[in-house]
Amino acid sequence: MIELTVKIDDVDYYAIADMLLPHMADYFEQNQQGASFARMLFNKMGKNENAAKAVISVLPPEVKDEITAWYINRQSEKIAGNIMEFFKSGGFSANVSDIHAKAKRKD
Repeated sequence: MIELTVKIDDVDYYAIADMLLPHMADYFEQNQQGASFARMLFNKMGKNENAAKAVISVLPPEVKDEITAWYINRQSEKIAGNIMEFFKSGGFSANVSDIHAKAKRKD
């Protein structure tokens, strides 16, 4: 087994706001603690890209990372498939058994 570590920094949250939109709704629904102002703003503005950008502007970096990790985890099968296709294009076969994103604080 090979374990691959990928660290993602400097995410342009505004550029991916529309992709994060449905995941913000899920995140706020399942994580009732914290980010209460952002949750209220999101619900009041409606669920559209402008609302997502407004919410992103008031969220602390940790919560932005949590929502983005949530999005990545929801897309894990698609990401695994893309990685396996990349391997295949390089001439070898491998199975990606797990993809999991976790928000971490920068030290």
